[in-house]
Amino acid sequence: MRQISTLLSFSTLCAAVCVFTPRASRAAGTNLITKTSQGAGANWTALIWQTNNGTGNGVGTAVAPIAGNTYTEITNGTAFGNNTADTRTRNPTAGGLTTFPGDSLTLTTNTDIRFKTGTGLICNFPGVGGNPGLILNGGILGAGDNAVFNIAGKIQANPGTVSYLCPGNNGGGAAIDTGRAFTFNAQLSGSGRVLFCPCHHSVRLRQ
Repeated sequence: MRQISTLLSFSTLCAAVCVFTPRASRAAGTNLITKTSQGAGANWTALIWQTNNGTGNGVGTAVAPIAGNTYTEITNGTAFGNNTADTRTRNPTAGGLTTFPGDSLTLTTNTDIRFKTGTGLICNFPGVGGNPGLILNGGILGAGDNAVFNIAGKIQANPGTVSYLCPGNNGGGAAIDTGRAFTFNAQLSGSGRVLFCPCHHSVRLRQ
């Protein structure tokens, strides 16, 4: 394991995680989006995802995420900041290995995942067919509790983008909480930049 800093470490995922989920009736390969800002107690399995009409707007009935589709967080017009209501999802907190149900989850600028704790929690984004399961195209991974969050799977930082790891309380602008951190036991790819927020260290992900 290569230690990047006291707040972040990366290592190679040593075991493949296979998830077999029956397909629902929705056509395979649909991209669905959300602009929801999830509050406490909610998580990404909620009925918040709508079909992308191609212009970054959701149409149709909001549904839960399933295998076979890809998912993207799109800005709702509110900038990420200290205690703001930007587009946000949260992970389930039942604990153990917690896999995002869709084929991938993409974060864009001014969207975030606010990670919350659970016993033995590992948030897993395995992807499908060798593709990344968590795609950073801007956006923020936020530590929502005083804990070290374990992230597994395949992560890509898209070229030309800047994404953020935020160990601060209540989002950007708050002081760093030294008890909040991330450990990435994941395959990492892409040349996008990943910065610490609100501090100024950075790490570039390379293939």
